[in-house]
Amino acid sequence: MPADDMQSAEKTPGDTYDDLNLDQESLSVPTGNHSAGPTTENNVKFCYRIPFLGIILAFLSCFTLSLVTLVMKITFKVNPVVVLFYTYLINMFLIIPVMIYKRVPIYGHTWQQTKLLALRGFLGSTVSSLASISVRYIPLGDSSVIRNCVPVLVSVLACILLKEPCGLFELFNILITLGGVILVIKPNFIFGGTGNDFQKSNNIIGYMLILSAMLISCANYILIRQLKNIKTHYSAIVFSVSFFGIIQTVVTLIVLQEMPFLPCSLDRYYIVAVGFLFFFTHILVTWSLFLEKAALVSIIRTMSIVFAFIFEVIVFKQIPSLLTIVGALMITLCVFALGIRKWLHTKKQLHGKYPNLSKYCGLLE
Repeated sequence: MPADDMQSAEKTPGDTYDDLNLDQESLSVPTGNHSAGPTTENNVKFCYRIPFLGIILAFLSCFTLSLVTLVMKITFKVNPVVVLFYTYLINMFLIIPVMIYKRVPIYGHTWQQTKLLALRGFLGSTVSSLASISVRYIPLGDSSVIRNCVPVLVSVLACILLKEPCGLFELFNILITLGGVILVIKPNFIFGGTGNDFQKSNNIIGYMLILSAMLISCANYILIRQLKNIKTHYSAIVFSVSFFGIIQTVVTLIVLQEMPFLPCSLDRYYIVAVGFLFFFTHILVTWSLFLEKAALVSIIRTMSIVFAFIFEVIVFKQIPSLLTIVGALMITLCVFALGIRKWLHTKKQLHGKYPNLSKYCGLLE
């Protein structure tokens, strides 16, 4: 389930991940009304003493997120809405103990926080659902590549909607990203016989779902950046996404006149695994952003594209076309360039944390 935009210069992640719907302000791991004692402070100091722990956690989050999409595709015999229902249900039950321990209110301390959490929950669950269902119709690699466009699109939308500085770099980046998306989708009205014939396949459904998820994710992170001063604990966001996800899936199942029964086959274990993997992805992203800069984490999370192509080849025996690989490289380079650019803005802070590394890489004058 995707996660979605990783990152603004003000430490707002856009993850690709998009669909995880977490921003750096909410990932500062505040303790709510539960005062942090010596044990908490010692744990934080211990985490900072482990070299590159944030990078390792970000890498692991890529792997777990890729496993989520893989299992969603493997369980093709089960209605994806049923899988999503149990995923959100498991996440809700796992996050409630965290909220109780940290004394985090379900919908914030103020009416403004309540509105923001509700909107985050609705948009986040919508993105997760659309991105997860899309892998039933298109290859894992295609879905992952398009999801990773979110950071680039957010940077451009921020220039238009939030009046942030915009120059040739943003324009060049968005043009290359759009070119990469076209190469991945390969519409036949551009590529002729070598492209995807949407009239003879269901691919168009998958591409429409993942493109919709990408656009909603961009709108979600633009909202977060406008309201970045409102800080909420990450557990409240996870609960909100799970709560609205359950509502959406229940309504959908009622419309489809289907009951969310677990299958008797091996798929029931896959469904439970998706729920736990999705939850662990939330936690890994949370702590990676707590320990490292969002721009650096965004670069690492492009590894989800690599994992998606590896699973596609090994598990499903699908070899991506040359056009898909070129498009994936174009989008990856754009996200990488965006992350490097924002990382360089933090070089003064990097000097204190990694003085030898910064000096070696020539990041400091």
